Amino acid sequence: EEMTTPVTTPVTSPESAKNVDTPSFEDEKASSPFINLDLPKNHLNNHLISASQSFAYIKGVPKKVNHVYAGKYGHQLKAFYARIRNAAKAVKRDTEIEIIKEQVHEVAYTVIVGLDKYVHEANHKGTPLSLDDMCRLVYQIAYNQFTNLLKGNTEEPTSESDIHTEAKTALFTPKHIIRKEIVPAWLKAEQEQKECTQETAIFLDQQLEMIQLKQDLGQELTPEEESLLQEHSSTYSSLEMAQLKQELGQALTPEEQALLHEHAQLEDTVS
Repeated sequence: EEMTTPVTTPVTSPESAKNVDTPSFEDEKASSPFINLDLPKNHLNNHLISASQSFAYIKGVPKKVNHVYAGKYGHQLKAFYARIRNAAKAVKRDTEIEIIKEQVHEVAYTVIVGLDKYVHEANHKGTPLSLDDMCRLVYQIAYNQFTNLLKGNTEEPTSESDIHTEAKTALFTPKHIIRKEIVPAWLKAEQEQKECTQETAIFLDQQLEMIQLKQDLGQELTPEEESLLQEHSSTYSSLEMAQLKQELGQALTPEEQALLHEHAQLEDTVS
């Protein structure tokens, strides 16, 4: 009888491809290392062979990924692998770690496993993902996987059943390195302002010390020095300010007079 369902097993020999014209198949078998995964390059006559069957091997994609997922995703794997390589480059740029080809291949397989589970979940919910959605998801999962290399591979690899949840989490944010010779303008301005404030505070302390020294020596203070002393009176106790005003011959408030009287009584008691 006529076939009514698509052929889902790879065509690997002339005997199993009754409706395929394969005169050069034997020659290709000897020259191609991927002959067990590839199809003859000749025209396929059987219109019932599924479309995915022609994607038995995708050039430029790791062998392990090809072997498991070429039949399902076809040439979309090229787009996925391009995003994975971009993620590797981004991590290398941001963190300055070294990523070798074998690590990229391993991460690629892990990422596609995670993507496949996520695609299955989305289809089950009736919200299938577009190619753009899948590419973004692949990049995000790959970026997370590559940043795990920062930990020196000391942790257990991410479980395949948990990979698809990584797409729902925020991307790892690598530590931002500021080189000493490259300081942003805003940071430089902030540092200069801080230094200026510190210098002003030091200068003010020196001025106040000089005023105190003049007082101790019985020298007369200038109006500017008196004004500065009053302006920063919060740095002194109420008693000290009352004593200072008394020494300067300035009028005391009732509170200051009471404070001086109380202090004098305490001194008398001690003596």
